[in-house]
Amino acid sequence: MRAIYYLLMSMCFFPYGQTAQANVISNHYSTNLLIEYQNQTKPSAEPKSSYQKYAAVNFITKRNNISTDITTGDDLANNPIKETSCPSGQEKVNGICTDVSACKSSFPLSSADSTVGTFVKKDCGSKGIGYCYTGCQTGWVHSGCQCTAEDCSNFPLSDTNKQNCNGITSCKTGNTYKYKCTGCATGYKLLSSGVCTESACSEYGAGYYGTQTEHCKTSDVKRNGELHCYKCTACEDGWELSSSTGLCSEVKCSYTTAQISNCIKYQSITRSGTNFCYRCETCADGYTKNSTGTACSAKTCTSGYSSSVSNFNCSSVAVYKAGTGFCYKCQ
Repeated sequence: MRAIYYLLMSMCFFPYGQTAQANVISNHYSTNLLIEYQNQTKPSAEPKSSYQKYAAVNFITKRNNISTDITTGDDLANNPIKETSCPSGQEKVNGICTDVSACKSSFPLSSADSTVGTFVKKDCGSKGIGYCYTGCQTGWVHSGCQCTAEDCSNFPLSDTNKQNCNGITSCKTGNTYKYKCTGCATGYKLLSSGVCTESACSEYGAGYYGTQTEHCKTSDVKRNGELHCYKCTACEDGWELSSSTGLCSEVKCSYTTAQISNCIKYQSITRSGTNFCYRCETCADGYTKNSTGTACSAKTCTSGYSSSVSNFNCSSVAVYKAGTGFCYKCQ
């Protein structure tokens, strides 16, 4: 080929008025390049015999009798170069000898998803197409060639509707989200699991009940989920509040629950539950109040007095009332 190059270059240096012509002659064994030149000053009708051969190059086109210097020889015409086979345990994949078992071990996944992570795909021949994740999206954890869903087991809620949360945090596991409460609405308490549950009335302390207690006049009210808890702070008149139970009980009457006969003025009248307590201050004339003020007893005639005036023979008589009668004494 280098000879052709020099011959073609030499044609550029022919004197002015001369032209060169190249003829290709082929035979069974070679292809010849014949270069001739002609002086254009001669008439165009001059016979072709006036052309002069300048150069000729023969190209070998058949490989007969070509052999290497190796002693055994290699007839390239009759024994073309053979395709080499792969070592044991390997097979050709896309023209390359590949250990397909090792390939599949390095790319163990049978499929991959771009929504899960970035991945590399490999043809492992008879072992099939293998995949390996090189990175994972949010919600997935990368380990080796795998992307496994993030552990959100401490996020118990799959949605946030009607969970009575007052504050929420989330965790992405795979392509979904899980939630838990960070606070709760009034009437609910936060469990360690991140769930809000109804507050029990007892959790507000002693004396809180799910309903209003009897004979209670005023109450402290707390929420119990969507319901309420009540603690009595004051009882109706005639009832007293127990500090231990928060319930109202009848006021114990220190006097009497019945009106006092022959009492014309009461020292006090108080309620005792649905009843009243009475204590007399002044009894009617002829009656005496006992020490507790709970009764008026008829007076009796003392010594020297008589309940009648018969057979009295005196100028004057002392008299005082005793109950519905009188006591007399001659003076």
